[in-house]
Amino acid sequence: MVCSGINQVSNEYKKLFSTFGLLEEIKKNKILSGIEIIKKNSHNFFYGAWNILINFNFFNDLNLSFINGIIYEDHYFGTILFMRSKKVIVLDKFFYSYVNSIDSITRARKITQDRLLLNFQSWEKTIEHLEKDVQDSEEKQIIQKYIKKFYFPMMCESFIELNQGIRKQNKDLIKKYKKYFTIKTFLMINFTRCFLLLKHIKNFIIG
Repeated sequence: MVCSGINQVSNEYKKLFSTFGLLEEIKKNKILSGIEIIKKNSHNFFYGAWNILINFNFFNDLNLSFINGIIYEDHYFGTILFMRSKKVIVLDKFFYSYVNSIDSITRARKITQDRLLLNFQSWEKTIEHLEKDVQDSEEKQIIQKYIKKFYFPMMCESFIELNQGIRKQNKDLIKKYKKYFTIKTFLMINFTRCFLLLKHIKNFIIG
């Protein structure tokens, strides 16, 4: 695979800034394995889809696709794509221009109850597929860390945003992932008001 940086542009197609995103810390113009790149990533999540050229034969053999019916689908796709890649190079160029479109599917102006449910289901399916596609102990360690530190908390945040009726329907699903519970996620699910109050106090103190 060949990766590059991106130019973030406005809706008027004026350049705002350039970035390598999650590949910022990766040494440029050097061939690495995908798993090396993921291990150098300082975030507790990974994704990738747009600023990447993929060898078609490799991609065809990989038999990888986006998860149907969810949003944020490049998290699962990009993580598995890089984990399976033996040769990846990140060029020190910015070949891709990206428009942060207004009112897109991931930046909806109006957040409906259906959208909140879609958020919840998307993180749940992402966790499910990441767990299913682990192939060895090294991958398992990375994936479990990602789920515990990022994907499960995101799922829990979506859960507490749902109305009471839908929340009750999905509480057993949350319990299914009890091995990923931390103090934070336990508070989020079982003491929601307390968690939101603490979050509000933290935001007030910080900013």
